[in-house]
Amino acid sequence: MTILEKIVQTKMQEITHIKAQAQPHVHQTKPTLSFRKAIHQSEIQIIAEIKKASPSRGILIENFNPTELAKQYAEGGAAAFSVLTDEHYFQGSLTDLSTVCELELKPAIRKDFIIDPVQIEQAFSAGASAVLLIVAILSDRQLKELYKVAHNLKLDVLVEVHTLPELRRSFILENPIIGINNRNLHNFHVDLNVALSLVKHLPADYTKVTESGIFTREDMLKMQDAGFQAALIGESLVKSGDPVKKLKELLGKS
Repeated sequence: MTILEKIVQTKMQEITHIKAQAQPHVHQTKPTLSFRKAIHQSEIQIIAEIKKASPSRGILIENFNPTELAKQYAEGGAAAFSVLTDEHYFQGSLTDLSTVCELELKPAIRKDFIIDPVQIEQAFSAGASAVLLIVAILSDRQLKELYKVAHNLKLDVLVEVHTLPELRRSFILENPIIGINNRNLHNFHVDLNVALSLVKHLPADYTKVTESGIFTREDMLKMQDAGFQAALIGESLVKSGDPVKKLKELLGKS
């Protein structure tokens, strides 16, 4: 199996376990911050990722502290946060998400391999403003169902694609935020040309996010010129040693 297939298989087992337990009533006492509004500005913005590890890179940061990372990201000028909540492969958790959301610094997206409505309900209860849906792991029926669940909870949805067929499938949804991932989730190879080629097939009025492989200000400007409103950046921030300085550098504010 590919890495992605292994992750989805594990996720199905996790969901079976979750559903076997009594679930708390879905609630949220405060209105969510708007993820879409935060990232759709006149200049390209950064969605700063909070993650400890990845299957391809292993541990990215030893002294992982989601709260401190979020504070540094906000200070550096990030428009929004992406919080990895997958436990088995990325060593994240829902607690990381709720802890970051409680700070109310920026809107946060739950980044996980979402295949069931219960995961969206968890994100909502944790205080997330958005969720990620990966076209590659969902049927058209699942994509529409999960998008509707998120919409009903007033959560924004970042719909992730990696190929032209996946991009075309996303058109069954009404005005989603489209994320083009430069990382192939089957082998984890990264190529910025993926985003640069696929963005040409998107309507001009869509909110567009480029994901993975962004390391320099030049990369940012290249993506902005191609029509992207935001870049989702994780590794180069987490491993920088100085996220505030790195963010300002990427945003051209250093």
